[in-house]
Amino acid sequence: MLAEAVEFYQKQLDRYPEALRYLEQRGLHDVALRQELRIGYAPGGCLRRHLTAVGYPLDFLRRVGLLNPLGRDTFYARGAVGCSRDECE
Repeated sequence: MLAEAVEFYQKQLDRYPEALRYLEQRGLHDVALRQELRIGYAPGGCLRRHLTAVGYPLDFLRRVGLLNPLGRDTFYARGAVGCSRDECE
């Protein structure tokens, strides 16, 4: 499920020019590097719809921290980096 969220956020990055501008202003121009680091963008309002459409229940998405207690995307209007526990340690 987290891999599904990471992939979703990666796809969103190219759809939001303001997110790409933000990364480029900070020196992240290399598309291959952004893909390698699995950098994405969380526009808000979309992840919930996407993950529930593929079968994940709302209560589960809240428990794992992808939705806040109100059922809204936790990472609204933020950059996101897909990182598994093994990769981050």
